[in-house]
Amino acid sequence: MATMPNDPVLEGVVTSNGEILIDRRQVALLGVGPGAHVEFVVVSGRPIRSYLGSGDHLGPAPDAEGFRQVKDDLWEGLGQGIEP
Repeated sequence: MATMPNDPVLEGVVTSNGEILIDRRQVALLGVGPGAHVEFVVVSGRPIRSYLGSGDHLGPAPDAEGFRQVKDDLWEGLGQGIEP
């Protein structure tokens, strides 16, 4: 299964005992929490590159409240006016 360009990309570390560690802030942005089941797909032959700093031209990143406001604005009114 290949990833699409808009699929979320998480960066993590594989420890010496084989555990995969991913920062909880990255996971929270996906909307998953403790106990959620996730699937990792290894994509071989694909170079790994960092996106760190790629959005610097857009200004500072919004804080958590700013992200929530953007999410709320995007989903506001979704499904209104739909009847079965």
